[in-house]
Amino acid sequence: MIAPEGVVTVSVKMNKQRAKLPLYVIKGSSPPLFGREWLREIQIDWREIKTVRVETIERVLQRHNEVFKKELGTLKGIVAAIALKPHHQPWFCQARNVPYALRPKVEDLLKPNVASIVEKAQKAQCARQRMHAKARTFQVGNKVLLRDYGRGEKWSSGVVSAETGPVLYTVDVGSSMHWRRHADQMLTRDAELEVPRERETVSSHVPKDLPVFENTVPEPSNLPPPDPVGVQSSHGTPEVTNTPPPETGKRYPSRVGKEPFSFCP
Repeated sequence: MIAPEGVVTVSVKMNKQRAKLPLYVIKGSSPPLFGREWLREIQIDWREIKTVRVETIERVLQRHNEVFKKELGTLKGIVAAIALKPHHQPWFCQARNVPYALRPKVEDLLKPNVASIVEKAQKAQCARQRMHAKARTFQVGNKVLLRDYGRGEKWSSGVVSAETGPVLYTVDVGSSMHWRRHADQMLTRDAELEVPRERETVSSHVPKDLPVFENTVPEPSNLPPPDPVGVQSSHGTPEVTNTPPPETGKRYPSRVGKEPFSFCP
C-alpha cells in the first residue's frame, strides 16, 4: 500500500473537457498518482488509445530487426551455467530443422500412416453414403417382397397391412398370416424375385421320335474262350505262362530313415 504525502487540487483540460481533480503526491522521486475521480469526470476514448497503427508496428520492427528477422536466433557473448543433480549426465539434442509445433505435421507428410489415411477415407465415404442414401418408405396397400427366413424361397410376396413404426411394417402374406418386417428387409414388387432355376435334365432335350436299338451283345456263356499266349512244349501241348506287368518308375524316391542327432554339450 502506498501512503501519499498529500493531495493537491489541479485544473485539468482535455478535448474540450475541464475539471478540477485531486492529484496525490508521493514521497520521493515517484510520479504523482491520479485518483478514480479522473476516470469518472473525464471521458477517454479507449478504443482510439488501444488501436495499433501500422506506423507504430513498422517502427517497432525496424528498431528490433535483429529479434524479428526470419532466421534462427543465437545468443552471443553470454556464458550460461547449468546446475545438474548428482549422477546426472547432460544430454545434448540436435538442432531442429523445423519448429517443434510443426514437427508432427511434417512427419505425417514425410512418413504417412497408411492405416490412419484409410480410416479417414472410410469415415468420409460412410458420411457421404449416409448423406445421399434414401430411406425406404412404404404405404398401406403396397405390394412388396419381404425376406423369408424359413426353409423355402428367399423372398415372399405380400401386401402392407399396417405401419407399426417409422421403419416397421406389418405385411399380409396370405393364409391369415401377418409378418412384421423392417424397411431394410422389404423390397417393392418390381424388384426381381430370386428363384433358383430347376436343373435341366438331358432327357428334356432328346427327341421322342428316335429309333430304339436292341442290345445284341452275346451273353458271357456263348463267348469263345480266350486264346492264351503260351510256349509250345516238347509233347505238343501248349503251356500257359503269366507275363508280369511292366515295371514303372517310382513317383517319389525312397527315403532312408536315420536316428535323430541330439546335441550334447
